[in-house]
Amino acid sequence: MDIQVAALCDSAADYGGKLCVLGTFDTICAQKLPVVQPQCAIALRICVRPEDEGECQFRIAFIDMDGKNVMPPFEAKMEVKVPSDAMWVTRNLVMNIQRLKFKEAGHFSIDITGNGVILERIPLRVMLMEDMPKRPPGKIHSILVKCSLSHSTPLLLHQRSSITKRGVVNTSSRIR
Repeated sequence: MDIQVAALCDSAADYGGKLCVLGTFDTICAQKLPVVQPQCAIALRICVRPEDEGECQFRIAFIDMDGKNVMPPFEAKMEVKVPSDAMWVTRNLVMNIQRLKFKEAGHFSIDITGNGVILERIPLRVMLMEDMPKRPPGKIHSILVKCSLSHSTPLLLHQRSSITKRGVVNTSSRIR
């Protein structure tokens, strides 16, 4: 069993077998603690093969630095079945979360386990505004990443990030 996509995001949906993900993030900035994230989602795309068939016990848990649960873990049993004429089957799983609360700043993880084995770990950082790098609000910072695909012409991925007056980090990317 492979986790092809695992993301913490603003929202996600399974649309005709396609996993649609909006606004992935790994950092929550707060002016004060505790901080409550009003709405977010965990988006997973799981690929199973014939050798994965049978009952699978999934568990998704938000873990703090001490290994304690931030919220009660989500647990579900799922029967994994691959048709005889298929080499694999993919399934999307979207978990919507309301009012996710963090009492303190620090590093957290979202652990996704299947039958007791960690399949994926999504990192998450919660920080106070005063701990953020000092950048003037509205200023745009760009990063250029050079990518190449199979020895073809290199592509440039242009990523822009800006910090609003409320401390929200906005990021956009485009390929040139």
